Amino acid sequence: IMIAASHPQMIALAAEISEGFMPPSWAPGVMPAFKSMLEKGFARAGKGKSLKDFKIWAHVDCIVDKDVKKAMRPFKEYTVHWAHLQREIMEARGYKELADKLRNLQDKKNEAAAMQSGGHVLQGKLWEEAVESVPDEYVDGGWLVGPVERIKENAKAWFDCGLTGVIVRYGDPFSHETMVEPL
Repeated sequence: IMIAASHPQMIALAAEISEGFMPPSWAPGVMPAFKSMLEKGFARAGKGKSLKDFKIWAHVDCIVDKDVKKAMRPFKEYTVHWAHLQREIMEARGYKELADKLRNLQDKKNEAAAMQSGGHVLQGKLWEEAVESVPDEYVDGGWLVGPVERIKENAKAWFDCGLTGVIVRYGDPFSHETMVEPL
């Protein structure tokens, strides 16, 4: 039994009652952010349960493209769109300032929408500012993008970050259109 869990109590429950956990978001280096929650669940389960016999499967999205900036764009947009739910993972990855900036831009958008009916133009400018504020390094740490050789090199971190296994998903996270996989 694997449990997909995102909040601290559910993550601890997954560790307590299941054989594994599927985090909603993962990047190499974030294990410390989850470890204490998992250990609470292991302690409640007793019987010596620990990370050594617990499975953690995560997904990583991938776009193969010679144009690295183009391949990064959907993941920058994803980061902005879901920033309100991703704050903890951003902070765990060392991007507290990014989380703060995206929150401030969201607050500006809300204020502008409340003050004027023509907020769409301003919203567009704020959207672009937010997308541009997501560093390339943030995308590189959480997704696999670019030419195959670049992806091959960046994928190495995913295979040695505390996971049992990695599920690679291909394509733009906002599109329902099938992308031709150029692998």
